[in-house]
Amino acid sequence: MRIVKILFLLFLGCIVTGLLFRQASLAKITTLALERAGAHDIRVQVEQLGISRTRLHALHTVFPLPSGTTLSLSLQGIEVTYSLKNLLTTGKCRAVTIDSLEINQQSDGRIRQQPFTFPEKISLLHDSIRTSLPVKELHINRLRFKGDWPAQLIDKNIRLNASLAGTTISAFAALELTNEISITTELQSPDARHAEMVTTARNSQKTFFSSNLALAPDKLSGTVSMQLAPVRALILNETDMDSLPDINGHLTGTFSLPLPLMNSADILADFILHDTSTNDISLNARGNPTTKKLTFTINGRNSEGIFLTTNLTLRSKKLAGDFRFNAAQIQQLLRPYLSRPLPDIQGEVEGLLDIPLPGSRDSNYTLSAQATNLSMPRFSGTSLNIQADGEMTAEGFTMAKNSSIRATDVVLAEYTMQEFSLGLAGYFHREGDRFILHIKEGQSVDIKKLSSGGFFTEALSAQLKQPLHLTRQGKEWQVRPTLLSTGQLQITEKKRSYSSGPFQVNLSRFNGSVKGLELDAQVSTPSLIYKDTRTIPLKNLAGTLQLKKNIFNAKIEFSPEKIPGRMELKLTHNLATASGNLHLKTSKRCDFDKEGTTLADIFSPWEFPFNLDRGKLSFTADGRWRPHKPFRLASFVTVTKGDGFYKKFMFKGLSIRQDLAVLPRLYSKSEGNFALRKLIGGIDIYDTRAKLNFARSAKGRKPLIKISDFQASLFAGIVSSPEIIYDQNKPDSDFTVKIHAMDLEKIVGLLKTTSLRVSGKISGVIPVKLRNKDISVDNGELFNEPPGGEIHYTTANINSTGVAGYALKAVENFVYDSLKTKANYSPSGQLDLDIALQGISPSLNTTRKVHLNIHAEQNLPALLQSLRFSKGLTEELDKQVKDHYK
Repeated sequence: MRIVKILFLLFLGCIVTGLLFRQASLAKITTLALERAGAHDIRVQVEQLGISRTRLHALHTVFPLPSGTTLSLSLQGIEVTYSLKNLLTTGKCRAVTIDSLEINQQSDGRIRQQPFTFPEKISLLHDSIRTSLPVKELHINRLRFKGDWPAQLIDKNIRLNASLAGTTISAFAALELTNEISITTELQSPDARHAEMVTTARNSQKTFFSSNLALAPDKLSGTVSMQLAPVRALILNETDMDSLPDINGHLTGTFSLPLPLMNSADILADFILHDTSTNDISLNARGNPTTKKLTFTINGRNSEGIFLTTNLTLRSKKLAGDFRFNAAQIQQLLRPYLSRPLPDIQGEVEGLLDIPLPGSRDSNYTLSAQATNLSMPRFSGTSLNIQADGEMTAEGFTMAKNSSIRATDVVLAEYTMQEFSLGLAGYFHREGDRFILHIKEGQSVDIKKLSSGGFFTEALSAQLKQPLHLTRQGKEWQVRPTLLSTGQLQITEKKRSYSSGPFQVNLSRFNGSVKGLELDAQVSTPSLIYKDTRTIPLKNLAGTLQLKKNIFNAKIEFSPEKIPGRMELKLTHNLATASGNLHLKTSKRCDFDKEGTTLADIFSPWEFPFNLDRGKLSFTADGRWRPHKPFRLASFVTVTKGDGFYKKFMFKGLSIRQDLAVLPRLYSKSEGNFALRKLIGGIDIYDTRAKLNFARSAKGRKPLIKISDFQASLFAGIVSSPEIIYDQNKPDSDFTVKIHAMDLEKIVGLLKTTSLRVSGKISGVIPVKLRNKDISVDNGELFNEPPGGEIHYTTANINSTGVAGYALKAVENFVYDSLKTKANYSPSGQLDLDIALQGISPSLNTTRKVHLNIHAEQNLPALLQSLRFSKGLTEELDKQVKDHYK
């Protein structure tokens, strides 16, 4: 307005000067006057100069402004009408008409935005200026803006008509945005403190925007009404925005702003949004900044009732209040206005807040929110409570010690929790593009009744022993070393269960980037019990975990609970290929020499027919897994100086060395060795040794057992077999047992009788048949070793005659040089012996050789049982065995 005033004053002076001094050029005078006003680059073309009318063909000038910008004014077809008398007496022209006015604003790049402050009084062109303007009417047929103006004004044709009568200004402006959209503004202002401006926007159909602003000395008030869909289309057409939510509906409102803002007057604002889904959102504002208190109330209503209530108060640059809303209704309300829809959500949410705004001296904040029956994708809960308070700064916020999240009846993905709580004391800061989350030590997560499928634990608790410090920058994040401990764990998984003492996790590295996760941690617990069909108790578990480049590595050491020894597990798994391997070994051999420790203490129930209560055990196991391939497991086992039980037999001095492939099929990777110093039963066996192989069988999945070089000491003789082959899939086997130099005196000694004494040694061959676990012997042969032996049988109190008497008389003192026996054994346990003896008997007083044929029958299992008791292997031994098998 200042430039317009200068132009009109200068122009008036030029007209008067031109009329008085016709010899002078009007153009030169105008140029000189504009230069003195600070303009430059001035070009004037005078078309006509008369007593009542002056017309300029064109006028161009450039004005620098104090703000750092320049205005270039280009006027075409300027016509000024006036009465010379009134011009000289009042200094006012009758009218100014401009065919075209182009205003180009250019910035020099040094403009500084000044903070906006609302004036206590609003004045529209002071009355003294209004009365001094040198024109009564102004008509601009085409006004155009170029350069640094709002994009909506650039290169648009604006028509402007204004009139001035004393201090009263009347103006009308019309803007043609497109062929279909026009915006008009009407202004009526009787003086600088009073004005009314009506703005409307129309398209080819109807008015879609209207506002009415009224200025009075004590307030600024107004109304607004708009259809959101055409306003959205207008914004997209007239701005460089790529997109805008597809909004629809109708917004209406009124406001009143007191001037000046005295303590007794309040700002009033009432707005209502009606959307196409019958939702009504109302905003009511009441308050006065001079009293440092402003209250906002936001309510939402639809056909189902009120779904949003918010009461907020602004005081001393702090915003405080309460809120309550229905999550599903809010989601429905916001769906049309968001480029990405919110997830489906249900539940009632309410809470309180008290937060500082920028510039507040009080930086403390409080936030509490409670949700009931909350449900969203992969999460639901009967209740959810969030509590946070602390201090808020421009860089972030702190969370005091009572900050927490608590929930009940939670379903998170496939997990369910009866109760959940998480401590949040710490702080969150932002430094440029770097984010820092710091959770203080002592914070914990506590869960009750956690389950997923067959997984269940009554309680899970973990606590930070050192702060958790997480930093994120771009796509990279990392966690500082920290220490985490858990309480005792009781976990069940279908038929399995786990229980442990407190776990301690020392997290030395945990970070992530576009390359993946990296993890280094140390874990330990004093005890761990695994239960499936068996119970495996462990103690002093400790190890390390590592994840790098999608490769997970673990090294865990542990000990059996009751057995001296130490085991080490190494595991590697490739997350990208779902493949890996493990290596389990005894880093310290299991020692059963301590009284009361047995092999059965490794796990229970011990369902095997053997046990160790002395000796040392060591082993290694190697496993490997690949996608779409069976799990492979191999094991190497050694036992030294082992004493124990096998079924109802005791053994001593057991040594085993076996290298086996266990899965997917059992077989020996190399030939194994077996040695046993003594097997104690009805008949004692000494110094047993053999080579043992498990081989793949063509008849089934069970392995074929090969025993070679079998040898044992029995009755001071040797029992051996070159090879025994037994296929468990078809248990039919034939093999030969060789006997060498067994002592008959020791064999007969098992009978514990004083009436019979035998000397000599026997050897032979026993062909054994095994059919479906039934053992039989056909035509086994035994014979004496030279030179033979003696038989002494006492016949006291026996008076026999005939052949029986002759035979008994012969064996009272019989010296044999030939003993041949045929042996047959049936699956029923019946042992038949046909014994042929040749020798001499001094009791018969004959020098001829005596031939004796004896047939003996015996149930061998019954004999062995009786021998067990006769040797003292009584119920006490059975009791010991049973105790170890419990």
